[in-house]
Amino acid sequence: MKLMKILYKSSIKNEDNVVTVFELLNQQLDQRLDNFVDYFERTYIEEPNRRSLRGVVRRNSLFAVIEWNMNQRTLTDSGRTNNSVEGYNHKLNNHFRVSHPPLWDFINGLKKFHESIEADLFDLNAKKDIHKPRPVWEHIEARKRHIVQRYDRAKWQQFLESMADTMLF
Repeated sequence: MKLMKILYKSSIKNEDNVVTVFELLNQQLDQRLDNFVDYFERTYIEEPNRRSLRGVVRRNSLFAVIEWNMNQRTLTDSGRTNNSVEGYNHKLNNHFRVSHPPLWDFINGLKKFHESIEADLFDLNAKKDIHKPRPVWEHIEARKRHIVQRYDRAKWQQFLESMADTMLF
């Protein structure tokens, strides 16, 4: 479980350092994890292609590091998940009593949903917090920002362990 947390939290390292830290971490892993590590490397890091005078030349991964790396989003306190979309969907679904409402119920539900969105926009314009996170989440996010801001390449293991410790699962 700790390995999964560490690999997940590797997404918050500085983009320039992801491959180096992954290689160092890979040297310490149990060989029974080789299939998973190969998959992770092909999909998210960059697959080693061949050796040259400059070292290992890597082939592009399925998802470029810049697409999934959360370093800047953590530092700027931007969203790192699609929770806002899920919240929007949940709010929309709450305006209907059944999964597939009759047409008129659907139209009336959309009208009520539109009114609730307008009310939220009004509150936002008035500088009111409409959806404030629970204090426990604010504390965890502040701790993550603090760890990322003080990242030191020489202490990459300590960084990964600190970030893994912020995970709740």
